Amino acid sequence: MTTEAPLLGFVSDDVAAILGPIATYWIASGFFATLDTIKSPVTEKYRIHPEEELTKNRVGRFTVFRGVILQQCAQALLAFGLLWWQGPEAHKTSTTFFSSYILPCFQFMFAMFILDTWQYFFHRLFHQNKWLYRNIHAWHHSLYVPYAFGALYNNPVEGFLFDTIGAGVAYGLSGMGVKGSIIFWCFSTLKTVDDHCGYNFPWDPLQQMFGNNAAYHDLHHQLHGLKCNFSQPYFTFWDRILGTYEDPVAASIKFNERRAASKTQ
Repeated sequence: MTTEAPLLGFVSDDVAAILGPIATYWIASGFFATLDTIKSPVTEKYRIHPEEELTKNRVGRFTVFRGVILQQCAQALLAFGLLWWQGPEAHKTSTTFFSSYILPCFQFMFAMFILDTWQYFFHRLFHQNKWLYRNIHAWHHSLYVPYAFGALYNNPVEGFLFDTIGAGVAYGLSGMGVKGSIIFWCFSTLKTVDDHCGYNFPWDPLQQMFGNNAAYHDLHHQLHGLKCNFSQPYFTFWDRILGTYEDPVAASIKFNERRAASKTQ
């Protein structure tokens, strides 16, 4: 069996699978952070929350930045350790990876389904169990107003269980090779950052392709949305099937009506 050239050419596929999602995270986050800084009227009109609402967040940006960096370093060290333990022959791939797009596309879609299933049920559990929420998941919800580089601000236990193991299970069950995992993990990372970006752009392809988008997930970060919209990062079918789906536009209208009514009493 001959082996393919690395997908990115300048680095091995194993290293790209580990470092690619981290690079994707900070490149995408840097783009949205630039928009936050520039405050162009073109983009500001699509901001989900007024900037002054950022004061409702219970942690500062440096704490979030440090938390994400530490989590990514721990995940990368674990992955490199596993790679070293398995040896250089473990992830060699044949030359057939791109010979047909049918199987890789099926594997990609199946991995999306597995990851969504994993994330939905664990995410919902961490909300329904008061101890798990208070001691672990509340870290992430300290960001009442999400922003891009806070997408992976989690308790380390949650980061390991939701993201590291969840992505590994999706990769393993789908049967995709290392090259497929590079694309899948980078795309999933980009999607997660976009879901927390704080903007509801009509021209953002990810927000138009998926009903599970920034507006959908932002509702979940609000106090009146904590018990709905658990699905992440791709689809909404588990929320719809199990009765935890809330349309973000309708929910926002109802919330504003209740708030206005309470002020008049």
